[in-house]
Amino acid sequence: VFSDSGSIGRFDGKVWKFYNSTQTGIKALGMDIRIVSDTSGRIWLRSNSQISYFDSTWHQITNISPDLLDAEGIYAQNDIIWLGGKGALIKLVNGSPTAINLPSFAGDYIGTIGIDSHDNKWLLTYRNNSSIPYLTIYREGGVIGNFVFVDSQNKSVLDSSKVNFFSASPNPFNSQLAISYTLPQPAQTALSLCDIQGNEVAIIAPEQQSEGTVNLYYDASALPAGTYLLTLRVGGQAFSKKIIKM
Repeated sequence: VFSDSGSIGRFDGKVWKFYNSTQTGIKALGMDIRIVSDTSGRIWLRSNSQISYFDSTWHQITNISPDLLDAEGIYAQNDIIWLGGKGALIKLVNGSPTAINLPSFAGDYIGTIGIDSHDNKWLLTYRNNSSIPYLTIYREGGVIGNFVFVDSQNKSVLDSSKVNFFSASPNPFNSQLAISYTLPQPAQTALSLCDIQGNEVAIIAPEQQSEGTVNLYYDASALPAGTYLLTLRVGGQAFSKKIIKM
């Protein structure tokens, strides 16, 4: 926990002990600090430009450029620490960093990291001067998908020159899903459905579309209940909506 005095507290089951910025190596201890623990019991702290860990004493990681660390994401996968960086994903093994450049990912920096049972890295990314989140899925070897989330008011469309409108209703749904989207110009489109592990479960409508609004219905009665990503690809860009099958 963080105290009002700018220190972090650790409870060992009997007493609390507090550590200040000098001890941890993190200049500004506060609510913007991310905390994870690895399978060796080490406690990791990171700010936008600094990272330290505790294993009975504090150690500061100093071999990563502060410019590269200008992000927030951190995830402990066993004893491997994954860090979100500016334009890169950083793999930290025994204190030794490897920067994995992601030239094709959607954002400028990585804010949140998740790893599924298939070892896919799900990266919530952002662009400078924008609050719109993007989702990049990375697997060892390269980026396998970039998505932008579109809300019901279309406030998060990545490029309105590609898609003016994209909706799916009802959401949540039971069996039939009504899908509608509007293209400002003719384009090659692909509409697909993936489960939360990134596995494609259906290709709904891959075809050349003319300008205007497309309305279609998808029978999802055979799908098990769960959360899915409905993705519309237009002109090399992807627009995704999270949908829930009841």
